[in-house]
Amino acid sequence: MTPTQDTVGEGDETISVEGTTTIPGLVVTGTALTLTDNETISTGVTLSVNPTSVGEADGATAVVVTAALDGAARGSATAVTVAVGAGTDSATEGTDYATVSDFTVTIGANATSGTGTFTLTPTQDLLVEGDETISVKGTATGLTVTGASLTLEDDETASTG
Repeated sequence: MTPTQDTVGEGDETISVEGTTTIPGLVVTGTALTLTDNETISTGVTLSVNPTSVGEADGATAVVVTAALDGAARGSATAVTVAVGAGTDSATEGTDYATVSDFTVTIGANATSGTGTFTLTPTQDLLVEGDETISVKGTATGLTVTGASLTLEDDETASTG
């Protein structure tokens, strides 16, 4: 038997070896052979955003979210679905930017990452509030998801007089 080297973290696998005989009274006992996977199975997902900042006056901007599996061998034998949403950090959804609908990012079987896009529509106001951040968070069954931050750049300056 020659095992196939792959880059998919799929865990160890068991091969059963069994046999039969035509000799009366002779019993053949089977055995199991473990095929040890040498790739690390991912335990987490890291989110990143592009662009990493949007100006208050930029208007509706497409933000690409990338979900990447961690681990030495990043592939998974099955697709991974990450539920993604934007949340309040120092910027307030509905006040500093329009509500962002939750969406999913799929990391295909044997892939290392996947992407999804949402539209960020900042609220152009006249408040001097400084730059604020928006949290981009996610969940995935059985995995730890590390979120990302997006900076909402304030375009007003404080009066010095």
